[in-house]
Amino acid sequence: MGVRVMCPAFSYRRSVRLPGYNYASIGAYFVTICAADRRCLFGEMEDIAVKVTLCGHVVEESWRWLAQKYPFVHLDEWVLMPNHLHAIIWLAEGCSKPLGSLVGAFKTVSSRRIKAQEGSRTQIWQQNYYEHIIRSDKALLALRQYIRDNPVQWAQDAENPKLPIVYGARPGVSSLDWAALEPPLR
Repeated sequence: MGVRVMCPAFSYRRSVRLPGYNYASIGAYFVTICAADRRCLFGEMEDIAVKVTLCGHVVEESWRWLAQKYPFVHLDEWVLMPNHLHAIIWLAEGCSKPLGSLVGAFKTVSSRRIKAQEGSRTQIWQQNYYEHIIRSDKALLALRQYIRDNPVQWAQDAENPKLPIVYGARPGVSSLDWAALEPPLR
């Protein structure tokens, strides 16, 4: 049986960004963007697949919109889960917006579209998001596989609201051995 993860350091919205790093730099980034209060707004699990709701379809369209709107954004592997999105996003040459601004644009567009569709004023997204700078081909391949496998792993997923909460563990992709995948940051 899996457990939900609650990390007090993240509960207080402390920045998980790398100090001094230019998040508009060319390269690949892994992001996890969660629904507010981990509510399952975007779909429900049916066996090992996500049955996407109307809200989920809006989120998928809004994620694709990001690459249509910004020519320097390229979407790699991604999956929409019942209450979060895992994705790899590439920023290409000519990028004029940092990753946080792009995630913010996606959240704003998808929230407005969902609220207009639902006639709701409820908060759709958590304020922050998880990101990881992908620094090696090995990590890129592992993260692609992690994303592909995510629906199968829902029963043990830290974002699954049906699991008990464990305090102090790292949220996101804690099952990956980062030290084995990438060189340490200097």
